[in-house]
Amino acid sequence: MQGFGQAGEDEFAILHVARRIKQKYMSGYYVYIMASKRNGTLYLGMSGKLAQRVGAHKKRTASAFTKRYGVKKLVYYERHDDEKKAKIREKQIKRWKRKWKLRLIEEVNPKWKDLSKDLGTLTKPDSNAKSRFAEPF
Repeated sequence: MQGFGQAGEDEFAILHVARRIKQKYMSGYYVYIMASKRNGTLYLGMSGKLAQRVGAHKKRTASAFTKRYGVKKLVYYERHDDEKKAKIREKQIKRWKRKWKLRLIEEVNPKWKDLSKDLGTLTKPDSNAKSRFAEPF
């Protein structure tokens, strides 16, 4: 590792900027859907710390439901700046029919990939993306 010189200061500055960007885009409130497998058991939740919450689901320590039904794949999430709006959205989606939830997942994740692998690279969605799913299909 280099000492404090121009190269060391530049490296530090880059790391600092990267950390700030990650904090900015990881902060917020997330409505998310976990699944046991494609078209399997679904779990819908809301968290201010999505990466930690998903990790708890994967370790089977988050809830008895996810432990019992093997719900470990993050298949959908959306970010909200306001906790109240995220809770309203979570309740809205919970009232949806199952087929509407499946369609929501399929729209953004047609292969049902585990999105938890991408949590370190979250970006802020554009504001129009959320409104597209405001009401059931």
